Amino acid sequence: MSAPGVAPRGPRRERVAALVVAALLPSAVGAAPDACHLLSDDDVRRLHGQTVSERVPSAPPARRFHVSQCVYRTGDLVQSVSVAVTAPRAAAPAGSVRAYWRERFSPPPAAASRAKDPPRPGAGLGDAAFWVGDRLSGALYVLTDDVFVRVSVGGIGEEGPRLERTKALAARVVERLAPR
Repeated sequence: MSAPGVAPRGPRRERVAALVVAALLPSAVGAAPDACHLLSDDDVRRLHGQTVSERVPSAPPARRFHVSQCVYRTGDLVQSVSVAVTAPRAAAPAGSVRAYWRERFSPPPAAASRAKDPPRPGAGLGDAAFWVGDRLSGALYVLTDDVFVRVSVGGIGEEGPRLERTKALAARVVERLAPR
């Protein structure tokens, strides 16, 4: 037994240290996968034609979900790639991400017809996919299991080529999210 104010020694000290560290770290249960590990530098070079100079992670505060974001910065900043992953919190009810997805991408028909650039369904990625964009910018949202990703690329003026590159990168992200 240690005197007051003196750290315990031996196995007890190690257990106390482990508990302190565990309390300070975010829970891995229900955490979003790290968006900066879902594409390799080679993926970005091969599929987008740009060299990654830096990966910039962020985790914006979100009440309902865990969100992990990453900007894959390239030498020409406007050509950078952005990936965001949204996953349920550990205490969230099953299907909470899917419910949010339905709210976001299944608006009542009247609301959809009033939208300037309504989401357009995409095919062949994950459980469902939608392209949200216009002639200047866009992002591809892909739902897979109870997680969704948002992928966007910059610097491509035409929507068709931008969508194709975004699809190729999103396919790689979804592949890496798949359970092994």
